[in-house]
Amino acid sequence: ECGGDAADCVEGDMKMESPQQRAAFLQAAARSRLGKWVGAGKPWSDGVVKYCFASDVSDAIKIVFHQAAMQYHHAVPCLT
Repeated sequence: ECGGDAADCVEGDMKMESPQQRAAFLQAAARSRLGKWVGAGKPWSDGVVKYCFASDVSDAIKIVFHQAAMQYHHAVPCLT
């Protein structure tokens, strides 16, 4: 539980598995505030995420993926 001042929680709702994980999370958050890369690394150029499908992905799966992406776009219009 992340209630009160739980020492293993961050931002009140994220329970860390260890003090080391908590320290790493807080360090990444601090880097983020300084404009440095965190998480997956360097952000995508111009906000464009390039992707492709493996040759064995069926057309049905591609359609489902594109429909899901459209759902995100409708919910969050700045995602294009």
